[in-house]
Amino acid sequence: MKIICHSKQGVQIVTISGSLTHIDTQKARDEFEKIITIETAHIVLNLQYLNYIDARGLSVFISAAKRARHYQGGIVLANVPPTIIALIELTRLQHTFCIYHDEAAAIASFQDSTLL
Repeated sequence: MKIICHSKQGVQIVTISGSLTHIDTQKARDEFEKIITIETAHIVLNLQYLNYIDARGLSVFISAAKRARHYQGGIVLANVPPTIIALIELTRLQHTFCIYHDEAAAIASFQDSTLL
């Protein structure tokens, strides 16, 4: 698993590549703890390069979303591969995370006051 973060239009873009499994959860949680602060609580998770995620990996996203909400922010997903979407739907997390086809749409979603 590799996590790369950059800022675009006041939103943190977090790109996760490789696999996010139980082996990587602590490292991922630590990364999100560093990334999500009062100044950077609007997060787009770009999952374009994520090959595989298990239930514990999904739990990292849920914890990160709670942290972002604590700072009046939020997390949305972008570029989600079909296999990952299937898992998100199986676990009903599509009700927790807004999913966008691309980064631009995900960034634009933060203009909606209901997400801020």
